[in-house]
Amino acid sequence: MMFAIGASIIFSSVFIASSKRRHSLLKVVLPVHVISFLIAYFLFAKYIGKSNFESQSMDFFRGWGLDLSFIVQPTKKFLWLPDFLGLSINRSDSIYFGDSSVWVTTFSLPIIIIGLFSWYKTKKRNYLSTGILLVATLGFYMALGPSLKINSIKPEQMQINSPHQQSALMPAELAILPTGNAWVSESIPGFNVMRASYRWSALGIFALWMLVIVWVSQVEKKYQVISGSILFFLLLLNIPNLANQWKRGVIARKMFHQIDDEIAFPLRQKINGAEKVAFIPWGNDFLVNYLASIGDFRTFNIGGDKNLAEAQRFWPTGMQSFNDGVLNADKIPALTKMFLDNSVDVVVIPYLSHPGR
Repeated sequence: MMFAIGASIIFSSVFIASSKRRHSLLKVVLPVHVISFLIAYFLFAKYIGKSNFESQSMDFFRGWGLDLSFIVQPTKKFLWLPDFLGLSINRSDSIYFGDSSVWVTTFSLPIIIIGLFSWYKTKKRNYLSTGILLVATLGFYMALGPSLKINSIKPEQMQINSPHQQSALMPAELAILPTGNAWVSESIPGFNVMRASYRWSALGIFALWMLVIVWVSQVEKKYQVISGSILFFLLLLNIPNLANQWKRGVIARKMFHQIDDEIAFPLRQKINGAEKVAFIPWGNDFLVNYLASIGDFRTFNIGGDKNLAEAQRFWPTGMQSFNDGVLNADKIPALTKMFLDNSVDVVVIPYLSHPGR
C-alpha cells in the first residue's frame, strides 16, 4: 500500500509539472505502474487465499497511532547520542497506548527539519521535490491514525485494571481531537487492515530522506562540507545505544537457553512428533511456535494475529471453547471431547505468564 500510494503521488506530480513528459508517462509509465500493482495484488490474494484481511476497530488504529511527542523526543536506551546528551525519556506500555514499537521507531524530528530545508532549497530546480514532500506529508498524516495524540497516556484506572491487549487500544474519548482520516482506515480496502497506523511514518521518513539526497546531489561545491556535516549529524543521531543493545541481547540469549532447558527439551521427551498437540488456554502463541520447532512436534497453536485467524478455521470445534483464555471446571467436557473424537493427542497446560499470550 505504501509503495503504491507513494509511487502514484510522484507519478501524478511529474505528470502535472512536466508537460513534455506526459505522452511517455501515459503511454509507458502508467500501464507499467497499474499492471505491476495489479499483479502484486493478485499474487498476494492468491498466496493468502482471499482478497483481503478482516478490517480492524478504530480503537486499534488509534492506539497504534503516532503520538506527536514520539516524533520530538526519543525513547531512552535505544539511540546513543540522545541518551548521552540526556534528551531521551523512559516510555512503557503501562503508560502509553499501543506497544513499544510505536515509540521506539518514530523519533524523526531531525530528518523532518532537514527534509523540509532540502525541499525549500531544491523546489525551484527539481519538480520532483514537491511530489516527494506530498508523499512525506501523507505518510505522517496517515501515521497519526484517526485521532490526534500529544503525549497521550492511559487513565490511571486503565493502567491498573486493564489487561495489556485491552489497554493498548485507545477509545475515541481519550484523544484530543479527530484527524479526519478515520473514514479512510474504516472504509477503503487495503487501508482498513493497516491497523498499526504509526507504520505509515516509514513512508514519510523515506520520502524526507529522498529530499535530503536530492538536495545533497545538487549542492554547489563550496557548500559540500556543510551538506556532508548534516548527513554525518543524521548518522550520529541514528547510531543505536550499543551498550544497551548488548545487554538486551545477552538477556535474550539467556532466556532462550532457559526456555530450551526448562520447557522445550523436557517437552520433546514426552511428545511424539506424530502427535497433535494443543496448548490450552490458547492465545497469540509465539512461544509455542518456538517450542514446536525445537521439540519437533505438531501443534494447533500459532503466533501472529493473521496467522491465528487463518489457523482457527481448521481447528477442532472444542478449541474454540477456550477463546476467553480461561481454563476452569466448566471447560472440562469440551477438553474431554477433543480426546474422545481424536481431535488432539496431547494437551499442554502452560503455567507461565508471557506477553504474547
